[in-house]
Amino acid sequence: RCYRGESPLRMSSTASESGVDVEAVEAKIKEKGDEIRKLKEDGISKEDLAPHVAELLALKAKIAPPEEAKPKKEKKKPLKKKGKQP
Repeated sequence: RCYRGESPLRMSSTASESGVDVEAVEAKIKEKGDEIRKLKEDGISKEDLAPHVAELLALKAKIAPPEEAKPKKEKKKPLKKKGKQP
């Protein structure tokens, strides 16, 4: 059960089934996210930012449950209107 203000990903306040200290990882995620925001404000290039983002995603993967491969929904193409075309 998730309560207001809690992440639905949190399995336990101290450890998950994999033995990861969720609170410590969440603290690192927040710290890395703050660092990335600051770098973006300073105008860092995407190439220089990429390793930081990769590290953040790796941290998130430690506490996130494995996602099953979901097929992507196809976007509906807009219907072409019949009639005069220029």
